[in-house]
Amino acid sequence: MKVLGRYDKIGNQIVDTHTGEIIDTDDIKRTVEEDLLTHANQSVRTLSELGINAEVRIIKDKLGEPYEVFSVKENHEFNKIFRVDVNYMFENSDLSIEAAGFLGRFIGKLHFPSNTIMLNGKHPNQDEMCEFLRIGRTKLNSILKELEYYDVIKRVKINGKTYIYINPFLVCTGLLAVDTYKLFEKSIYNPNKIISD
Repeated sequence: MKVLGRYDKIGNQIVDTHTGEIIDTDDIKRTVEEDLLTHANQSVRTLSELGINAEVRIIKDKLGEPYEVFSVKENHEFNKIFRVDVNYMFENSDLSIEAAGFLGRFIGKLHFPSNTIMLNGKHPNQDEMCEFLRIGRTKLNSILKELEYYDVIKRVKINGKTYIYINPFLVCTGLLAVDTYKLFEKSIYNPNKIISD
């Protein structure tokens, strides 16, 4: 039986008809999958060049396994969660459940491109955050101090108003304001951080 026009199966072995070499089944599988991936992605590029949106494409994960994928929500706003760094943060800190809850409540309420916390289209004051979280000011201040300690947020006062920035190396709205990057430039989660003596 011919496979890809270049291989024969003789008994229980696969043979390269050009060289006579016996081919390992894992090698032939990898070759066929890479060929399929190349042709599938080439087809997607062709559709894109013609102005046609391809619903499904094929990618490989970190282990090299191919997956058919598609976008769940086209043309919607989203936040990137850098899960490796978020996992590292949770595993290497004593972050309280309240601080984790704060993140969970505000993670979907970030301003693009500043990565600051927003509520109802504006930057909230302490009373508004307390009402939203159903906690008191003392608890809120404790949570904010804890999140600052673990390099998750920074509080910045501008013209008497406090803005809370979420570390964009943990969660990011996409493109980022340069001022926000500079706030977190020396963050332990910044993969581009230059380590100085």
